[in-house]
Amino acid sequence: MITQESKHDFDVAILGNGLSGSMLATILGKQGVSVVLIDADQHPRFAVGESTIPHTSLIVSLLAEKYGLPELEHLVDAERMAKHVTTTCGIKRHFGYVYHRSGQVYDPKEGLQFGTSARDENHWFRQDTDAYLHNLAVHHGAVPRQKAKVTGLEINKQGVKLQTSTGEEIRARYLVDGTGYKSIVAERFGLRDNPCRLKHHSRTLFTHMVDVPPFDEAHNPLPISYHKGTLHHCFERGWFWVIPFNNNPLSTNPLISVGLTIDPRRYPKPDMSAEQEFNEFLKLYPSVAEQFKDGKAVRPWVSTGRLQYSSKQTIGHR
Repeated sequence: MITQESKHDFDVAILGNGLSGSMLATILGKQGVSVVLIDADQHPRFAVGESTIPHTSLIVSLLAEKYGLPELEHLVDAERMAKHVTTTCGIKRHFGYVYHRSGQVYDPKEGLQFGTSARDENHWFRQDTDAYLHNLAVHHGAVPRQKAKVTGLEINKQGVKLQTSTGEEIRARYLVDGTGYKSIVAERFGLRDNPCRLKHHSRTLFTHMVDVPPFDEAHNPLPISYHKGTLHHCFERGWFWVIPFNNNPLSTNPLISVGLTIDPRRYPKPDMSAEQEFNEFLKLYPSVAEQFKDGKAVRPWVSTGRLQYSSKQTIGHR
């Protein structure tokens, strides 16, 4: 006899419909697993994590092959991306690093580039790539629950029970939390290390801009334009990043992702806006300031606290 406690609405409930949650939901749905994909927000939306590395692309390609999902392969090839996903993404032919000294003009000899792989990597415009993956998950059978904040969570031997802000009760056999930094499960069960046990310390400021030109094209002694990759303007205990979405001939996106990553132990958070703090750092490095002199933010600036976090455990019952 099947009791109410052993009945489940879904095999798996996934919290968070970003890249990881939606990709997992796609794979499980393709395998015939019943999945509900829950998120407090909805697509399209802004997200950071825009510059891919060869390891990421390799993993996506392996998943595409293993689970018979050529739609995932679209995300790692620039031409297929433009044809099947979006024309808002850039290309990444290298990791570019240039070193700056306070108050001094940049010396082109203090720059280097690391190649990516045999093929271009990508600058993902995350609002579009994430929405593509979410919609792909739904195509393969995942049931979407957007604008549904989790207000209650119980896990026992019978399974998982969730309550949402929409008044729905959802039961599942298993739970996956893909909500990242603001993890619902970590918060519910007190799993975060405080303080974080990781040694690295950084905080960041970021936005998207228009009217940011390529850097130092006339004096770059290296074979590839810095504009064709992810550029890091490095200085003592920090760096500015420049991630162009407009460097692909197939792109229709004028935006550049811009940010500043710094060690909060060296640079404590001041009592000023993120934009003001960014501009204060620009004043220290004239060659960086030259690249950003006409730049205009198209979305609100974000300023974070320490980015690193760790958990006492990452798996548990159910």
